[in-house]
Amino acid sequence: MARNGETDTAKNSLVIAPEQIPADASSLGVHIYPDNTAELIFSKDVLEQSARGLGYAKEFQKHGK
Repeated sequence: MARNGETDTAKNSLVIAPEQIPADASSLGVHIYPDNTAELIFSKDVLEQSARGLGYAKEFQKHGK
């Protein structure tokens, strides 16, 4: 995974169809994970953590990695 300014490429494709964008969305978040995959999250206001992101956060808190 890229760190300190290195460039990396996600293993999965990030494609957004117009019908996937909520009408009230004003923010787009890009979540990048340690396995070199990414997901896009839409939000009306403040971006929230995804279910997948919360799983990684819990593991990090337990094991520190």
